[in-house]
Amino acid sequence: ETLSLRWDPVAVRMMRPGEKRPAQAVEPPVPLRHCQSIIVARRGNYLYMPPRSHACPDGTGILGLVEMSPKLRSGELYLLFKKMPDLETAQRMISTRPEFKAGSYKATLLAPLGQATFEPDVVIFTLWPEQAMWLCCAQTYATGQRQNFKTSGFNSTCADLVVQTMTSGEMNISFGCYGARAS
Repeated sequence: ETLSLRWDPVAVRMMRPGEKRPAQAVEPPVPLRHCQSIIVARRGNYLYMPPRSHACPDGTGILGLVEMSPKLRSGELYLLFKKMPDLETAQRMISTRPEFKAGSYKATLLAPLGQATFEPDVVIFTLWPEQAMWLCCAQTYATGQRQNFKTSGFNSTCADLVVQTMTSGEMNISFGCYGARAS
């Protein structure tokens, strides 16, 4: 309310093997990119997304739901789609991005924060720049610390907002990636 949010914050749970799917969680009728699932959830939908519901092979591998394909792992696809100037640069980006080990998780679970019946691993806010500033101010007010964000224009929702945040325990900011912008 204080931030005057346009969209609901999204609760994200990385489902561990053996966890049960909540009854109200719906598997989408068509596969979605992870970044698309955030958009769908912030609009009021409660989603259960096993690997077959994820449309982005990068995100599915980064989130630890499946083994990443050799062409993605090597950086070759980044060259094919002209997203990187050379293989060395692509491999450097891949080697420094955060990702979970394949098989660590079995699905993603997403819901508007107010509707979530699960403990989220991460809460994602879609913000205007001023709203992001106020969240940073609140974090500094609570801790006295400045924030250091780790992001790139690649794999921004999956790697930067979920994996980076879960592994560091720190708030992070992303400006979106190619897939998020396309969505």
